Amino acid sequence: MQKTKMKKIVLKILVFTICILGMGVMTKTTSAATMKISYNGRTYKYKKTQIKVKLDNKSVTSGKKKGILIKGTCMVSYKDVFRSGAKATCTYSKSSKKITLKKNGVTIKMWIGKKYAYVNGKKKKLSVAPVNVRYIKGNKYRILVPAKFVAKTLKYKYSYNSKTGYISMTTPFKLKVGSKVTYYTNYRGNVSYNNKTIMLNSMPALNIGGGTLVPAKEVFQNIMGITYSYDSATQTITLVNQDKSIKAVLTIGSNIITVN
Repeated sequence: MQKTKMKKIVLKILVFTICILGMGVMTKTTSAATMKISYNGRTYKYKKTQIKVKLDNKSVTSGKKKGILIKGTCMVSYKDVFRSGAKATCTYSKSSKKITLKKNGVTIKMWIGKKYAYVNGKKKKLSVAPVNVRYIKGNKYRILVPAKFVAKTLKYKYSYNSKTGYISMTTPFKLKVGSKVTYYTNYRGNVSYNNKTIMLNSMPALNIGGGTLVPAKEVFQNIMGITYSYDSATQTITLVNQDKSIKAVLTIGSNIITVN
């Protein structure tokens, strides 16, 4: 009888412990999934995806002030993501509620509550207007702007993963080809040599004129071991493969190559 009684007591303790632990887990999960915010005169228990942002694989989202989804549009803090993260020149006028962002030769002007923006003086339609959000926990405010519109307008590469809630932004390369300045956001690229794939570090691979151009010194000298030299006076590149006694000379601006 005593053993049976002890078993019942132990069983009750185990059940009670499991219930307590379960309640703790449920409370933790619920609090993590819910964010109390207010905007446009209303308070919400926000339970949708909390948007996080990575710029060049580095997190630029404030921990307790993540972005939100409004009508399917990712809205993020212009201060955290674009001013502090992307180092864009940003100003805000309290009197007119105007946000101005400048980067990469582009100026964006937006207003809280207005579903339009001006990009270098041209009017553009917005899917969702910028909004001033109060994060109840900590009583902090952030002005949120449409992430995709701002990022792509400022020439950043943009992608959003709805499963993880992460926005990925990539800083463009500012390149000058001849007299034309280009902000290049395509792949950085890699090369395959002797069955090894090697990432390019100094410059991206560029698609220009129907062909792919690669950084000569990095690819031919550093990766392939071919002797490389550049004469700035004649703007010629000389590549020498000592093993095969091959010498190639190329000139900047010319599509002719001289071999041996």
